[in-house]
Amino acid sequence: AVSGSILIQLALCEQLRSYQRSFPLASPMAAVAESCPQPEDPIVVKKQQSPDMTIRSESTAETSVDAASANHSTEDFNPFMNAAISSALAGVHQEHGGPFGACIVKNGVIVACSHNMVPTNLDPTCHAEMNCIRQACKALSTHDLSCCELYTTCEPCPMCWGAANWARLRKIHIGCTRQTAAKYGFDDEFFYQELDLPHDKRAIKHMKGIMSDQVRKVFEESHTYKKRLRSGGGILAKIYQQMFLDDDSITPSDDGKGQGMTCTDEWMQAAIEVALEGQRKGESKEREPFGAIVVKDGVIVGRGYNTVLRDDDPTATAEVNAIRAACKVENSYKLVDHELYTTTEPDPMSLGAIYWARLNAIHIGVSQKLAAAFGHPDGLLHYKELETDFKERAIESEWNVMADGCENVFKSWKKLQGILY
Repeated sequence: AVSGSILIQLALCEQLRSYQRSFPLASPMAAVAESCPQPEDPIVVKKQQSPDMTIRSESTAETSVDAASANHSTEDFNPFMNAAISSALAGVHQEHGGPFGACIVKNGVIVACSHNMVPTNLDPTCHAEMNCIRQACKALSTHDLSCCELYTTCEPCPMCWGAANWARLRKIHIGCTRQTAAKYGFDDEFFYQELDLPHDKRAIKHMKGIMSDQVRKVFEESHTYKKRLRSGGGILAKIYQQMFLDDDSITPSDDGKGQGMTCTDEWMQAAIEVALEGQRKGESKEREPFGAIVVKDGVIVGRGYNTVLRDDDPTATAEVNAIRAACKVENSYKLVDHELYTTTEPDPMSLGAIYWARLNAIHIGVSQKLAAAFGHPDGLLHYKELETDFKERAIESEWNVMADGCENVFKSWKKLQGILY
């Protein structure tokens, strides 16, 4: 494994040299490329005029091709996808996690490149795309990546699609599909199927309407709601109220009676207090009243509120932050015997994180529809996005980019007997 890791790192250096000649790389990757010894007969690579950023080689000499892209002609070769493949292979050989890689590009410059790190970081949210988005945001000091494009070796799971929406990425270039991932045992397809099911049919139990009146009051008193009411001259108030009155999805449930579940107002009150703390600190974009806690055996092991603004991290929702905190406490990326309490129905990214963490149950205060009625429509829009055909989505997508090379990463992972997580 050590020798394989060294070979992969050398191959990555060779790729970085090639990218640097064609596309200026952002620090610190440029420094890595400069530190590598230069080849005797460099290959000259130029970018085509076509918008898909594919490239061609002007060298007539035969060249060695990376194992992951061996089945592709020079016309099929894409340097940015190959960077994602190289990162994925490095992660596989170093046993960091699953066979997935991603990179983010801005104006022809690679600003972030990463692979799956779930088992290594003991964090179920550390998918390649999530890691890459967080790295790019740190590099650019912003939570808005609307000027960037994502290259990923496999179709993003619902969590990562949601993260792409939160980051407002301009375009996603995809290698393999989720059906390819399913062939090798990864259950992304299962998560997509779960989204099509009603809440009472899903694998993770959803308990809705917990202390909904109290949570609603927090929304009514929120900074964003009052601001928009003032600017709307009363018109928005009527619209929001009508949307709320029409919302039948927040009817209180039986709080788990007869289902062997404990669901107390005490825990939801704790989640409300976390949301209010986040509002006071103003570390989210609009002081959203979102709070979440993770509970095990009557003890809170994780708390979280929205910190997108503070951390320049579009993935830092209340639920994701609570899950990350709980995983640190439990020293595990699986929270099988845990339950999550959240003031608002999780958005697709946060729901995906809940599934990847294998939480036992979700206890919800109010719905995404109510959150939208009070000025926070993003979560609801992201659900609509997942239901929409790819051609009609807000984020443009390109498919089957170096698909064979991307699947070869899965084959390498299988050959090395990688662990399913």
